[in-house]
Amino acid sequence: MIDKATCRSIARKRLARLSPVNIADNSRTICQTLAESSIDFRRLVAYSSFDREVCLEYFLNAQRASIEQLAFPRFNRRLSRYELVLVTDLNRDMERAHYGILEPKASLSPMPEDDCQGFTWLVPGLAFSVAGVRLGRGKGYYDRLMKGRSGSKIAIAHSCQIMDQVPSDSNDIGMNQVVTETAVYRAG
Repeated sequence: MIDKATCRSIARKRLARLSPVNIADNSRTICQTLAESSIDFRRLVAYSSFDREVCLEYFLNAQRASIEQLAFPRFNRRLSRYELVLVTDLNRDMERAHYGILEPKASLSPMPEDDCQGFTWLVPGLAFSVAGVRLGRGKGYYDRLMKGRSGSKIAIAHSCQIMDQVPSDSNDIGMNQVVTETAVYRAG
């Protein structure tokens, strides 16, 4: 089994080969797959794409009317962790923040911990296995954010991010599904 650093390096090299056109095409295909699925998106945790991640904008714009609660992670510098924040208007409620990522504005209150259960999560990462193992960027932010929270976790990835073996440890949260532009893998 390869180690996490090697796996991340391989994933970054694969992602570097994707052109902006590839990323846009993959994003549209994945968003269409999500829209056509039977997944319950009424309570949704989404992400704002960063670097070469799949962009969810197409999906969120098309499905906004059917999403009752939409939350995004926001970095809390004081606590050095992410928290969930509900947004109602993607144009009005978001701003560039930690790492240059679009996040809910600082003026919006974080969700109480008890209200964070039962959401469907769309989750980015660097590498994934078809069994639902997810490898992030190495800080553990998403794993800590998802820990102890119920709801389906759906990895969103380009097919080049799928690997035969992805290392994991006891702190890593597994995915229920992995969705790429070419396949949907049902995992745990």
